Amino acid sequence: MSTTKRIAKNFIWLLGGNIASGGLLFLIYVFLARVLGVWAFGLLSFAQAVTSYLVLLVDSGLSLFGMNKIAANKSIAGHLALNIFAVRLSIALLLYLASALLVTFLPIAANMKLLFLLAFIFIFYRALNADWVFQGLEQMEFITVGKLAYTLLAGGLALLLVKGPADLLGAVAIISLAGVLVSGLMLIFLFRRVLTVDFGWLAPAQWANYFLLALPLGASLAMIQVCNNLDTVMLGFMDRPEMVGYYNAAYKIFFIGLGIFCTWLSTAMPVASARFQTDQEAAHRFLQKFLRLTLILIVPLVLLTFLAAPLIIRLFFGSQYDQAVLGLRILCWALLPMSLGSTYGVLILIPSGHYNLFLYSSLAGATVNLVFNLLLIPAFSFYGAASATLLAELAALAVVYRFSRSVMTLEFLPAVGKPLVYTLLAGLAWFLARSWLTVHHWLVSQSLAGLAFVSVYLAMLFVWDKTFILGFAKELKSK
Repeated sequence: MSTTKRIAKNFIWLLGGNIASGGLLFLIYVFLARVLGVWAFGLLSFAQAVTSYLVLLVDSGLSLFGMNKIAANKSIAGHLALNIFAVRLSIALLLYLASALLVTFLPIAANMKLLFLLAFIFIFYRALNADWVFQGLEQMEFITVGKLAYTLLAGGLALLLVKGPADLLGAVAIISLAGVLVSGLMLIFLFRRVLTVDFGWLAPAQWANYFLLALPLGASLAMIQVCNNLDTVMLGFMDRPEMVGYYNAAYKIFFIGLGIFCTWLSTAMPVASARFQTDQEAAHRFLQKFLRLTLILIVPLVLLTFLAAPLIIRLFFGSQYDQAVLGLRILCWALLPMSLGSTYGVLILIPSGHYNLFLYSSLAGATVNLVFNLLLIPAFSFYGAASATLLAELAALAVVYRFSRSVMTLEFLPAVGKPLVYTLLAGLAWFLARSWLTVHHWLVSQSLAGLAFVSVYLAMLFVWDKTFILGFAKELKSK
């Protein structure tokens, strides 16, 4: 099977799974946002944002480290997976006990303490999650199965049990416990049906070494997490729960675009890791094509989201979240530097072994995010938080681009030129459709304008990039 065909197969599995599971998860949060109300939904978002930092400590970069090693040498998968799961579960147990003890002594209401204790159970979902092993083995279909199982279970329980703001604690418990159950079942499947493991392979003497080797990646992921949700945490401390609710409504939409890109990135990571070990020229050709395809997807997505933000927010969250529109319009621009920075960092610096350089670029983004959140949130609330995220991603891109050039240079301008022109013309079609259409209902007029945008972009892409697209399609059909 050709590399392109293998990537396409994995991407289709992940994309299909993420559309289904991610769509369901998004609808779950839409449902919770509407049923719980802005105040309770803000508390839920705040608790999850705090929990996400504990999740990072549980992982400490071990999943990314393990995936990279398995992709480069699949024969070590069983031994490595068994020991990394043992390390992560040990960290999770110690971390939950310490966090529970800390929360017990915090001067907050009893129901808030219980809220955090239930949210913190989610760290065991991460400790037991086997997606990184399936990704390294390039068996993405099992990742899809696990995600679908989780969203169906969590969604079904939420629909049955969450009826109003009084059910906030139940909603948090459902999200945490459903994840732990599904991860545990997928881990059993991994060790019984996919990998051959022997518990005699447990090597506690190597655990510290694994942890130290993965630590720069773990620190990098922590810095990325700072860029992604420190603003939610700071909003929770510096502003009202309603502002957190508005911001997270916008962020849930932004996260859809980010999820599409991460799906695409996940299919490329094992290939890039293997190519850097064997053939630098082949790695360069692959990454240049990846960059071009990424920009074809991301550039129009950013502008369309900006234009259609009022439609998107009201359609999913209702008029009570109209204040989130400007937040989404700011956030959507962060998707472009985020996707470029991930390409240069995750697909160049990590596979080539430059973990520390990747850490420095992530640290730059986190520092900028922290500084501008402190400066902008007091004056502009969640609009300032969204702006801080955009500035942080631009800073991280500048640093990672400079570092990656010492390893491999990708030609950016030729890759972005055509998608940018096509997107601008599609944007013009959107404005013309809005001006000429006599339909007065905002939902219909915005939907038709969005259809004009997509139609014009796809038509130009096919006419002027037909050779590239047909060549890619031909490779997919090759054996």
